[in-house]
Amino acid sequence: MPELLASSSSKDFTGLRVRQAAAMLLVFGTSYFAVWTSPGGDGVSQWWVASAIGACAMVASPRSHAWWLFTGVVVLTGAGNVLGGREPISAPGLALANGVESYVIARMLTLNWSGPARLRSWLDLRRYVVVMALASVVPALMALLLSVTALDRSFSVVAAWVFINHFGCNLVLMLLVTSRPPAPAVSRTEVVAHIALMAGVTAISHAPDNTRTGAFLMTAGAVWAAARFPLRWVVLELMVLGGLITWFAQRGVGPFEVLSVDSTLVTVLGGMQSFMATSVLIGLIFATGLSLERERGLAMVAQQREVEAATVAALHLERAANRRMHSMDQAKNEMISTISHELRTPLSSIVGYVEVLQDSIDLPGHDRADMLARVSRNADRLLSLAENVLLVSAIDERVWAPDKRLIDLRDCLQAAQDAAVVPEGRSDLRVDIQVPQHPLHVHADQQEIERVILNFVSNAIKFSPGAGTVRVRLATVDAMARISVQDSGLGIGPEDQQRIFERFFRSSLARQHAVPGTGLGLSIARSIAEAHGGTTGFTSTEGKGSTFWIDLPLAVVPQP
Repeated sequence: MPELLASSSSKDFTGLRVRQAAAMLLVFGTSYFAVWTSPGGDGVSQWWVASAIGACAMVASPRSHAWWLFTGVVVLTGAGNVLGGREPISAPGLALANGVESYVIARMLTLNWSGPARLRSWLDLRRYVVVMALASVVPALMALLLSVTALDRSFSVVAAWVFINHFGCNLVLMLLVTSRPPAPAVSRTEVVAHIALMAGVTAISHAPDNTRTGAFLMTAGAVWAAARFPLRWVVLELMVLGGLITWFAQRGVGPFEVLSVDSTLVTVLGGMQSFMATSVLIGLIFATGLSLERERGLAMVAQQREVEAATVAALHLERAANRRMHSMDQAKNEMISTISHELRTPLSSIVGYVEVLQDSIDLPGHDRADMLARVSRNADRLLSLAENVLLVSAIDERVWAPDKRLIDLRDCLQAAQDAAVVPEGRSDLRVDIQVPQHPLHVHADQQEIERVILNFVSNAIKFSPGAGTVRVRLATVDAMARISVQDSGLGIGPEDQQRIFERFFRSSLARQHAVPGTGLGLSIARSIAEAHGGTTGFTSTEGKGSTFWIDLPLAVVPQP
């Protein structure tokens, strides 16, 4: 992996060096060509792109490469000036000005190489234009100085010409290394229509006897390109347009004329360089405004989608809440009905037996004892129901906590066996309890653990309508003590198993076979287990029976 990273880094570095070398060759070639093709051989070029190319190379390179690129721009533009025919006295000063111009653009546009050059806001556009203007002042001042001290020329015309020339070229070429929002998708029809428009307005603008006003039809095309097409397309189109305007001007066709040192200041300010700079500025203003508006529109659409998604989510939550409320309301109604039934049945039995005892004074002793036992059992049933309801309320209000002590779980199973009652007439059903011979100690509330075991055993008896055995086992599973209760009764349907521990929930089989109960026992059992740091679980097959268990952490008892 390190070798692959090193190979990739080496390839990137080599590619950067190749691009930098190509840029330096372009700096030399364009500076030489610009001076060599200057009108009248006076050395004042129509278009000067060497400084912008050098600035592009600096922007696209690390900060550590800036100084040798600066040196390369100075040396190569100086060589191009001299070889192209410029006076040797002015070549060094102009070459130094070109290097400073490139460095100023690169440093200010990237904020001292702290980030990429950007055109994504009005602030970016303002900085872009100001940087190009300030950088273009450097060669203009150098040209002004040379025209005043060494050259017999009109210094105001030369300074204005150099500034506008460099300003326009910098505005165009620096778009190549400037980041802006992605251009919208453009169809082939729009591309063909744009090319046809530009060809048409160029032909119209350079028709015989056409005024300079018609040239600004080309500005509309430049605005269209800047607003709709990628930056490289815009740069290519502007360069082609500048070349065509220059070619027509050299032949005396069109609204513009070739500038020279003999041109007036008004002619320079209204020349093709000024036209190009103005077209680029207008295009950038329109493009920035449209891109910001497009981004604002996309942000509004995204925000609207987020609002819609939040609304849909809120509606889903509201529907879920309504379903839960409906379910809770239904559960409440079922609870009231179930508790009413659970209260009415033992109360009716108690009232009936008490009336019989009151009316039958001469009732035999064994019958009287049987009736009193039945009254006692029904009273215990009512007491258990009341205790369950009070315990649920205490758990909800978080005012209940188990009284944990070190206990032997074998004692809990023995107490549960004594409390478990098999209904009369069910001699075919028996309860089998198996415990290990060695103690299993846990820190727990013995009364509450007995409540859980008794609940499991009572449910097993109620849900075993036929002959069978309810098996109660105490064993260890990993570091837990497990009490399990197994029956061979009705079981639980698959559709009810997910909700079996919910409060007030009663399975469809329980309702179908009229099995008595409130739906509170298993919910209370789970709460008790969790309060002891344990868990509850079950397995069940409809028609074959169920196994419920509670796992409790074993206590570490020091050996005597």
